[in-house]
Amino acid sequence: MAEVFLAEDTTLGRLVAVKVLRERFADDEQFVARFHREARAAAALNHPNVVAIHDRGGSAGTSYIVMEYVPGETVKERVQRTGPLSPLAARDVELGLLAALQAAHERGIVHRDVTAQNVLLTGDGLVKVADFGIAHFGASALTSTGMVMGTSRYLSPEQARGGPTDGRSDLYAAGVVLFEMLTGRLPFDGDNDFAIAAQHAYEQAPAPSDFAGGLPPELDAIVVRALRKDPAERFQSAAEFAAALTAVDVGAAGGTAVADPRIFDARDADPDHADLRGADIREADNGEAAAAAPARVVAAAAAATIVAPAASTAATQVVAPGAHGVGDDPRRAHADGDGSTTRRARVSDGDSATRRRRRRVALLVGLVVLAAAIAGVVAYRVYASRALAVPAVVGMGARQAAHVLRDKGFSVGSTGGYSDTVARGAVMAQKPAAGAALKKGQRVRLVVSRGLLHPAVVSVVGKTSSEAAAALRAESFVPRALSQHSPAVAPGLVIRQRPAAGSPLLRGRRVRYWVSSGPPKVSVPDVVGAGEGGATDTLKAAGFSVAVDTTVGFGHFPGDVVKQDPSAGSRALQGSQVTIWVALL
Repeated sequence: MAEVFLAEDTTLGRLVAVKVLRERFADDEQFVARFHREARAAAALNHPNVVAIHDRGGSAGTSYIVMEYVPGETVKERVQRTGPLSPLAARDVELGLLAALQAAHERGIVHRDVTAQNVLLTGDGLVKVADFGIAHFGASALTSTGMVMGTSRYLSPEQARGGPTDGRSDLYAAGVVLFEMLTGRLPFDGDNDFAIAAQHAYEQAPAPSDFAGGLPPELDAIVVRALRKDPAERFQSAAEFAAALTAVDVGAAGGTAVADPRIFDARDADPDHADLRGADIREADNGEAAAAAPARVVAAAAAATIVAPAASTAATQVVAPGAHGVGDDPRRAHADGDGSTTRRARVSDGDSATRRRRRRVALLVGLVVLAAAIAGVVAYRVYASRALAVPAVVGMGARQAAHVLRDKGFSVGSTGGYSDTVARGAVMAQKPAAGAALKKGQRVRLVVSRGLLHPAVVSVVGKTSSEAAAALRAESFVPRALSQHSPAVAPGLVIRQRPAAGSPLLRGRRVRYWVSSGPPKVSVPDVVGAGEGGATDTLKAAGFSVAVDTTVGFGHFPGDVVKQDPSAGSRALQGSQVTIWVALL
């Protein structure tokens, strides 16, 4: 439906994404309406989990939306790259998706196209929902034009049947996304879109545990409920769905800690919390959390240090009072003389042994704490020594930047973009930014300029139609050929163009050009019976050239036109020749 370009907002000095409606849809009122509805729906949502809309507009028959640029990847790309996510990671992404849907539903907006491709994961772990292209404000039926709208692999049963939709339809699709994150596959598959949509409409979805072992039963049950055929049996709101997710202990089966059950509310109230949680997920996914293990060992040892002496002290406090009588009456000890003295000696020996035991325990605990602290410091230094500062490569040529980064031990990935300020072939952005700490072997992504975002329109006047189209496409413009009569330009050649050659124009915009179809056909005047001079003037005034011949012309006045070819009233190309015969006698 549209093409997305990476662009630079020169006013605010930031990268943005520009979504341009494809040429073939520009004249389709339904697609244009969908395109503008996407901008209106997303712009109505000021939420950290929804891709922000900065502007929208159009010119020369093309519509565009200026959106927030979200560096990162989609959930679909993450699953394809890493396989199924851990239960904790999948839950955190799902909570971000549900937060966005809750915000939309509260404003009466139903997304209707929730897919893993429309859920974006930013570089700092935030979840962003995009593509409100078929969103609707309030409940609606999707069959007004006889067409079911949505993506077949994520369609709710009511969408697949062409029935009315509401927020619960989005929650079904969100359940499909959660199923995909947990299993690495979709609940239904088939040879074509129709077969998949039919399964969503009439077949019960499998449970995630059918394809992925070790999932908590409660999490399994949540996905099964989200994929019920009857909307009344599903979660009735995104908040209810999120509350059920946060109550599940995903640590027991998933091998991760139990998430804070307040995570959904915290995400809505403070986007910064969502960033921190996303960072935790990435560390767990990448194995970086293992580097924090020595710190946890130190903490555990410190906890043992606190507990062990406390236990020893308690024992000492229990024994010490007994030393004054060891269960006997102190007055009897004094009265018994030697026996009493003997008992006190034994008590004194016990105190000495207790003190020696305390010293040994304290020494042992001190050694344990020291060893743990040393291990922690060594582990931290080893980890820190592996992390390097990312060099600044923005402005360098792509090859030089890649060489600098690889020389530091990083891998390099790149994509293209356009810029009016950065020369072609130079790096216009990098992720992570310069100075960020990154381990050797990890990837630095570069955005390399492909040239001007608003290049000058090339001249196509005088070219053939195919030559003009090729020249415009080479500059990322969309050619649009029109026809025009011209008595001065040979048929098949371009007469004029708009915008004019040399005008700066956003890539992806349309350039129209008019191709000569030759001179137009006009009606031939009737000059039979007119004098030669008058007939010639009439024909030339109509745009014809004149050829004169003579004939005997009995019955006509000498000098009058007896006949003409083409005949009067017929249509001939403007500029073509008309022959007249003039009477001699």
